[in-house]
Amino acid sequence: MRAIPLFVVALVLCGCTAPAPPAAGPASPAASPPVPAFQQSLPGSARRECVAVPGDATLVRSGDFIAGDFVEYRRQWHPDLGPDLGKLFWLPARPQLNAALTVTATSGGRTETYSAGSLATNDAGQAMYPSGIPLPAAGTWKLVAQAGDGWGCFELTLR
Repeated sequence: MRAIPLFVVALVLCGCTAPAPPAAGPASPAASPPVPAFQQSLPGSARRECVAVPGDATLVRSGDFIAGDFVEYRRQWHPDLGPDLGKLFWLPARPQLNAALTVTATSGGRTETYSAGSLATNDAGQAMYPSGIPLPAAGTWKLVAQAGDGWGCFELTLR
């Protein structure tokens, strides 16, 4: 009897779909993957557009990513946040094994770039990128996440 890979079992149990093969050519800005039922209630959009992060939202969807924990991030954040705090995680809709995550943060003419490196697996067996994003100042930050052809944009206001 042939063994079923563990990731196939996890995909079936969570109702997820396997990653789609990369499309030939560049992705359309409006392209988006199918959204599993549990994600449809998340704030944000499955479309490739910038979305505002509501003050009470833990998880938010934009394009090809779900990101969070925004409630905990806001609770911990302060202007001189060190690298051990300021953690956000990024769940890609279509994980790409060799694609590193880059997050570009822009606010008031200031730009910061953060790299999260390669994919990890969370406790639920989902592919995700953990990241340290120690934003240096209060204001509204546009966080653009990119990994391979995956894209998401989150507008996070810090006070």
